[in-house]
Amino acid sequence: MFQTLSYQEHARKKRVVAPCCSMKMVRRFENRLDSHVIAFCDAIKQRSIDPQKPLDFSDHIRWFLNDTFNDVVHGQSLACVLAERDNGGLVRSLQDIYTLSGFVAVLPNVFVPLVRSTLWKKYLFRHTKAFRGIQHLCTQYDGMKLKREQSMEKKPHFFDRIPSCNAPSPQTLTAEAIRAETIIFMSAALEGVAAFISPFVNNIIQHPPIYASLRAEIAQAEKSAVLSSPVATYDETCRLPYFMACVSETLRHDAPAQTILPRYVSKPGIQAHGFWIPAATEMAASPYIIHRDKGIFGEDADAFRPERWMVDKGRNERMEKYGMWFGYGDRECPGKTFAHLEFQKLLVEVFRRFDVEAAVIPGRDLRHERWAVAMFWNHWLQFRERV
Repeated sequence: MFQTLSYQEHARKKRVVAPCCSMKMVRRFENRLDSHVIAFCDAIKQRSIDPQKPLDFSDHIRWFLNDTFNDVVHGQSLACVLAERDNGGLVRSLQDIYTLSGFVAVLPNVFVPLVRSTLWKKYLFRHTKAFRGIQHLCTQYDGMKLKREQSMEKKPHFFDRIPSCNAPSPQTLTAEAIRAETIIFMSAALEGVAAFISPFVNNIIQHPPIYASLRAEIAQAEKSAVLSSPVATYDETCRLPYFMACVSETLRHDAPAQTILPRYVSKPGIQAHGFWIPAATEMAASPYIIHRDKGIFGEDADAFRPERWMVDKGRNERMEKYGMWFGYGDRECPGKTFAHLEFQKLLVEVFRRFDVEAAVIPGRDLRHERWAVAMFWNHWLQFRERV
């Protein structure tokens, strides 16, 4: 759907795919997600034993998301967290294509004609990292799909409600289209969710009063026995008001989607603010700029302050109206429900079980790049198990 220009075709695809992303459907995978949260926390616990061995949190998050994605989509975890490496090379392949995809998303008038040209497709593209990355993702998808179909263990998987056919109809997608949607979903599920988790942790530990308030809320919930064991349920995380304020503030302050994601005006055009905007006009907005609008988010919009989400419901609704953290309107990311399920359960458990602080590794400073999504590397953290 992401790359579909026609709003009619986009709406058709969304009607087919969106039901798979409803909260009712994604809850089918909550118990399976619990096992990955436990495995992730166990891996951190092992590393926390030696204070001289901090870990690159950005890598571990990607491995965790890789494992959960392949489990819910293909019924097979690649055990990246256990192995502490990118088994299958999916993370590397995604990063190989992100630079090109970011340019195409931001400057389609320049890059779309180029990538559609015979010269590019026949002679140039095959020599790029992006081509090799796409090829590898497709090969991996085909291999894991075949394994799933041959497996005797018939687990439910994320897109199992989408029937495929040789030609698209209003209720189906072709097998090729399902593969494309799965790979796009993987891109969002890995790097898109990682682009939220890393700044969430970084913002919390960089602000001691916020960190103390979050720890106190989770500790009180633990003491009051309102968090399930060994992993809190999604509903329980939603009932932690300060934690949810931190979630909303991270989405505002460091939205996972960094690019302006331009849109084309549909026929015949639109009237907006006294101006006639003809069809095919490219329009876009920057999440970074909009989320720092002081008229909407307050005079301290540049600051990370979760308390702005704890004033009153009316103010929250107004701020959410202008939030572009998962896109906007009909093009909003349908996978946001699964993203919330993943990062809320994981983050509550991380701060429930561990004390976290930044680790200084000479020559390996935190690296933050604003590509199609925010990208983080060298997020070195030290964990200590809480007793």
